[in-house]
Amino acid sequence: CLQITDSSYVVHSEDMLYRKGYEEFKRQSGSKNFEFFKFRHCTGPVCEQQVILIEANQERLRLAMLASRQGWFEINVQTGTGVSSPEYPRILGYEPAEFITTIANWLEGIHPEDRAAAQRELRSCIESGETRAIEYRRRTKDGSWRWIRSVGRIVDRDAQGRPLRMIGMHTDINDRKELEAQLLHSQRLEAVGTLASGVAHDLHNILTPMLMG
Repeated sequence: CLQITDSSYVVHSEDMLYRKGYEEFKRQSGSKNFEFFKFRHCTGPVCEQQVILIEANQERLRLAMLASRQGWFEINVQTGTGVSSPEYPRILGYEPAEFITTIANWLEGIHPEDRAAAQRELRSCIESGETRAIEYRRRTKDGSWRWIRSVGRIVDRDAQGRPLRMIGMHTDINDRKELEAQLLHSQRLEAVGTLASGVAHDLHNILTPMLMG
């Protein structure tokens, strides 16, 4: 149904139509990168409609990730290399073309105080195959720190059953973290004020009889 060519669409979908196209693409080219393979429209109106529909869904997903400050990633956990959607590098101040998606690069960019926890969650995700999430500070291009929430899951294994491919999302939660910090600061000030008021009241009760006597 699908004809492989040098033009057309960039795909990120588990749709069977595209999976079949990917398998043919992999056979012809030797590439194992499902995220970026090129193909021409299907023959027949039904296939063409499916392509148009999925292309429209891809655009909706792109706009939704842009609005929610999210970006997807895919990692080969055996090689440590991968790809990211353009939205993720831009959250960190990079242009997609200059950003390298690897496990090593990800860990290196995490705040030293958060790195050990991130390594533990990554290891747990790979070993268990279950969804894992971690919140941490990530260094941006200008050297500042930005809070990110990452969620990932193993979605493919090799013939021996070893984890092969992880897919997930990075979300910019910096604004939320700043609000939480402000709220915590306000609560602490309020607690100190309440304590000071109580101490002053107790001192007043103790000193008043003494002064009056």
